[in-house]
Amino acid sequence: MTGIWHLNFFSRGFRTAITLGILLLSNTALAQGAPALYQPDPDSPIGERNKNAPPELARYDFVIGDWDAVVTFTKPDGSTATGKARWHNIWIGNGYVVLQEWRGPYTVGSEFRSYDPKKKKWLGQNIYFNSDWRATEIEFVDGNMIVYNPHAEDQNGPFLARETYYGISENSFSIKSDRSYDGGKTWQPGIYAIEATRLP
Repeated sequence: MTGIWHLNFFSRGFRTAITLGILLLSNTALAQGAPALYQPDPDSPIGERNKNAPPELARYDFVIGDWDAVVTFTKPDGSTATGKARWHNIWIGNGYVVLQEWRGPYTVGSEFRSYDPKKKKWLGQNIYFNSDWRATEIEFVDGNMIVYNPHAEDQNGPFLARETYYGISENSFSIKSDRSYDGGKTWQPGIYAIEATRLP
């Protein structure tokens, strides 16, 4: 989900204006009550990881399944608002690729995760409504999954976005977002956090 709140058009100024507009619209919508979820019910099988896939691919096993996601947004004035989403995470590509399908009230999109044995890296691609394809890199540190998106931008300019999946258990995990405007030297909190709970 990294960077999904920022659109990428041709002009930096236009991107900034659109991004601010979306944040304002989202905050207004949150204050008025979230709209109904888009495609709330799972409509594709979970599948299985291919037994011949690189063993490193198993690091993604914890996200597989259907999840109820509560997203907490931090507004520019420091106040918070919450919204709900549905996350449908399945194995595709003959069990070599994870598809994370995000169905939120304010945006919908998909994230693809796999492992490249030649580069020895966990890699991803994100695509969200009214946005472009964005490559991500993933690492696993101390039991956490960390997703980096180097293509994010807001009113302060381009930044490196980071999502940390932590507190991972069989039926729940949390996500916090951070951003860095200096290439990862320093970090500051992002605008959202997520609590995911596995659906029956």
